[in-house]
Amino acid sequence: MVPEDDVAKSEAPLYHYLNYFRVVTDLLKQQDVMDDIAVKGFMDNSDVKIMFLSGKTMPHVFGGGTTILKYSRTSGLLDEYYSNGFGTKRVTVWMGSMTKQLTSRSPHLNPSEIGMFSNTLLL
Repeated sequence: MVPEDDVAKSEAPLYHYLNYFRVVTDLLKQQDVMDDIAVKGFMDNSDVKIMFLSGKTMPHVFGGGTTILKYSRTSGLLDEYYSNGFGTKRVTVWMGSMTKQLTSRSPHLNPSEIGMFSNTLLL
């Protein structure tokens, strides 16, 4: 829980993030969301898992003791999210097609970039 007098509650961008979570928390209080997610078969969904992990770890992140990246990487969830996240496969196909076009038309270019925080390689 973020204390009432915390600066994060009044300054962007955390202000907007906290407002979003306040809305989601209110919705959770009104409904039995966890049971609904389980019944509909979404408990193993990478997007749902990373949202719940974010919700559980944000108080520690706001306190300055850690980062969300640390939790998502050590749990293996970040790799799972990059492999199975919503729209990931479609975006991967699109990026592959775009890269193929770029390298076919301009073979002298080297469009490789290594992701600094996620150890990913885009070719």
